[in-house]
Amino acid sequence: MKRLFLALTLALSLLAGCAAGQVHYGIASLDELKPGVTRERDLVRVFGMPSFTTPANRSSTLWTWQYPPEDEGTHAGIALLSILIDDDGHMVRVTRLLRH
Repeated sequence: MKRLFLALTLALSLLAGCAAGQVHYGIASLDELKPGVTRERDLVRVFGMPSFTTPANRSSTLWTWQYPPEDEGTHAGIALLSILIDDDGHMVRVTRLLRH
């Protein structure tokens, strides 16, 4: 039942994200994240659905958001936010990357 609820929540968030367009966020949003405390649903609420997900190993998944680097002070390249999620749905760590 818990997985069904999570799946429905994620599906509804995806639909809402598509309707709202691209999500932009700043450093303040990242300051809200707490390893071991922040959950998948919190990430979807703050950042929207990730651009893509990648299995990192047997017990974790890497969620990645891709966004225009205007938030980073430049108009060239691509910016990525990757967050590692454990098998219990908690955030492990955050990585930001700007590619020119």
